[in-house]
Amino acid sequence: MEYSIKCAEYKDLHWILEIKKASFKDYIDSQPNIYRQRDVLYTDDFISVYFNNENAFPILCFADNTACGFMLCKIIDVNLPMMQPRKYIYLDDIAVMP
Repeated sequence: MEYSIKCAEYKDLHWILEIKKASFKDYIDSQPNIYRQRDVLYTDDFISVYFNNENAFPILCFADNTACGFMLCKIIDVNLPMMQPRKYIYLDDIAVMP
């Protein structure tokens, strides 16, 4: 099996949504105090940030050219008086096909 990753483009959104829907039942089953069944998993405002922002990016993972996972990432600046200024990658969401 051959694995690869790529930065997703807006045209790839259908894969992200397919993976999220396939894995979401596990979220509900494991943490019903946090998650609930819904048809809409992401709002347009939430998901569009990852495609229209130089400091945010979606990553798609493939196994033999079939999408099997994703990460929604942001680059954030941490500028606290007690710390050296730095940037981090923050993962907003991550899912793999069950």
